Amino acid sequence: MRIVALLIFSFSTLFLFAQTPIEGVINEYARVDFIDYCDGKIAVPDAAQFEAGDQIIVIQMQGAIINENNGVNFGNINNVRSAGLYEVATIDRKIGDTVIVQNYLVNEYDLDGSVQIVSYPKYNNAIITNELTAKSWDGETGGVLAFSVENDLTFDANINVDGKGFRGGNSASLANDCSGALNNASLYFYPEDNWRGAQKGEGIAKKIINKENGRGAQATGGGGGNDHNAGGGGGANISRGGRGGDRITNFLTGDCKGDNPGIGGKAATNVNERIFMGGGGGAGHSNNDLGSDGGNGGGIVIMEVATATMQNFSIFARGETVDRIAAGDGAGGGGAGGSVVLKLNSTAPLAGSINLQGGNGGAANNDFSSTCFGPGGGGSGGHYISNSS
Repeated sequence: MRIVALLIFSFSTLFLFAQTPIEGVINEYARVDFIDYCDGKIAVPDAAQFEAGDQIIVIQMQGAIINENNGVNFGNINNVRSAGLYEVATIDRKIGDTVIVQNYLVNEYDLDGSVQIVSYPKYNNAIITNELTAKSWDGETGGVLAFSVENDLTFDANINVDGKGFRGGNSASLANDCSGALNNASLYFYPEDNWRGAQKGEGIAKKIINKENGRGAQATGGGGGNDHNAGGGGGANISRGGRGGDRITNFLTGDCKGDNPGIGGKAATNVNERIFMGGGGGAGHSNNDLGSDGGNGGGIVIMEVATATMQNFSIFARGETVDRIAAGDGAGGGGAGGSVVLKLNSTAPLAGSINLQGGNGGAANNDFSSTCFGPGGGGSGGHYISNSS
């Protein structure tokens, strides 16, 4: 009897402390098309990956309202609306592609602001065996890694959502008529097919039709460099991004001016517990296909654990650095750091590092006798929220 009891105890102990291995992308994502707040109904394009009893996170990624005037205040955040709000809900049942949650939603969301649901897996004990990450943001879903561990989480690899957030502007070479001393592209926005301004980076405000390019920041997204060959602005989060660099020319040669680079992303201020992906950097202005794109912003990590053993490992949510050197055109701005929300359900300190750095803006090749091309601005750091020191 004693041997049997010991075996039962051993198996029970093994079961209790068994660690679930986790790696790669552990979340499922779906765009929210409709919410019925009274009945707790959330309609998505495809609910096959969600089941009754699952916990989900409802989160709004964008939707802020900005100043749209063609001036220095373009991109200022007039109303953040519900951008950055999120909450945990439990699925009670499904009807087709509609999930019905058990309780009323706490927040009200703007469905024109990129609302998504993200699965929120829960583990008893877990071990990160290989890098844990999130699906990259694609304009509708992704950018979020979220999970909870009832007891201990052990790190044998890093959590890494670097560059999984808002996308940087794309550098594109369009036909242009640069005319030396007469050139002075000074507007804060241009249509996306207009060569006078490079593409802005994404941020918490959606891009505005016919205002997708140019030096004005798109809320937390960096502005694109203006003609000629100016650098893009860095992305932002809760602090602003860096300004892109000018193209500096020898005035005696009559070269095209480049003194209107991308403005750094605008900081999302007074947002309390809201969380945002890092803003994307603006693209550098290009006319020879030698410029560089803006860097992507860092993603979001939401993690609730009792204790975490992570010595020598890290949580990364950094903005993307622009590695390509702009060899004769403007360089892109770096992406901003993302956000990490960490809740520890014990008083044990966290033995590890959390890195929310912004990415460096791109460098420019200035091996020319009369011209210095515009480098990209740096992305801002990210946002850390925790109940632990």
